[in-house]
Amino acid sequence: MARFPKWQDDERRLLGHSWGRVPIEAIAHQLGRSENAIRQEAYKLFGTTLDREPIRRRRKQPRVRFYSLGLAD
Repeated sequence: MARFPKWQDDERRLLGHSWGRVPIEAIAHQLGRSENAIRQEAYKLFGTTLDREPIRRRRKQPRVRFYSLGLAD
């Protein structure tokens, strides 16, 4: 058995259906893989390791641009 077994299509399908709905711990237990392996494959498939929407925080202070200070040429 390889140290890192290749992902099968049915495992990817299960990850796709479960991602964002089921906690990572439960997916890892169901597939028999580590949580890091789940996150890594999710990054390959979906381009993100977050199983939820990213938290958007508002800036406390507005950005200062050079043109707003009159320094841009």
